[in-house]
Amino acid sequence: MLAGWILAVSAFVGLMAGVLIGSVGVGGIIIVPILVELPDIDIHVAIAAAMFSYIFVGIAGGIAYSRKKIIQWGSVIWLLIGATPGAFVGAFTLQYVSSMAIKMILYSLVLATSVFSLYNTLRERYISTKREGSSGLLSESPSSPELNSSDEPWNTLQGRVLRLVIGCVTGFASAITGTSGPVVLLPILFLCKWDVLNAAGSAQMIQFPIAVAATLAQVFLSDGVDFALGACIAAGLSPGAFIGAAIAFAVKADTLKLVISIILVVAAIFLIGKLIYTEEHSAGNQGGNKTMSIF
Repeated sequence: MLAGWILAVSAFVGLMAGVLIGSVGVGGIIIVPILVELPDIDIHVAIAAAMFSYIFVGIAGGIAYSRKKIIQWGSVIWLLIGATPGAFVGAFTLQYVSSMAIKMILYSLVLATSVFSLYNTLRERYISTKREGSSGLLSESPSSPELNSSDEPWNTLQGRVLRLVIGCVTGFASAITGTSGPVVLLPILFLCKWDVLNAAGSAQMIQFPIAVAATLAQVFLSDGVDFALGACIAAGLSPGAFIGAAIAFAVKADTLKLVISIILVVAAIFLIGKLIYTEEHSAGNQGGNKTMSIF
């Protein structure tokens, strides 16, 4: 059993992450790096506990967004259905493929899509500002069309299949990289021109099936879950998500999208740097006696 002060610190870390998750959709990546710096918590314990805690923040964030009538359940449900088997397959794949190779590829993909999304957002703001300055009239934002209302409606076969694929990819990538879902899903939804608040709400909801699948994998295929630690993280995450959601609704949509894009870029760089550092540190501790296998 971990010391009481460690559990208290874990709850505070969860609160900080929850505010970030609720407001900009991404924040869970700070949990594991901070937890592993505490005594008696190794990386496997931290990841398992964090994934368990995401179950509750997914529920809390989803409720917060649904109360504002942001989430279109007919659309989101197909993302959730796709995410569940994707997460199971991702957890299964981890047993046979080097996590270093897969994480590097996926983090690089997140970085690339996030940079593109950031460029798109800045370009749209520049064009909008230029048009307003020249005509004095508000122009229609090119980012306003969203996937579920224009390009691929959820009530068509093509729209549903697309959402299943997006959900499956997100679940697979999240389970393999140890993230809760938004860091993978948000860049994809931005590229598909989803409304920013609808995208953030969908990212909240997809955490639930991914977290449940990953937790079950930890219980049945690994060393189990420290439920006490996970509960303390969740105790901070859940109220933090509500606080963050309130912040999100108080900020202009284009400003929120810019903030999310910047955080995604920083998150991807952080994950890549942490991954490289962890592997080099591990290789140094082993004294070069072991060679990492990619496959």
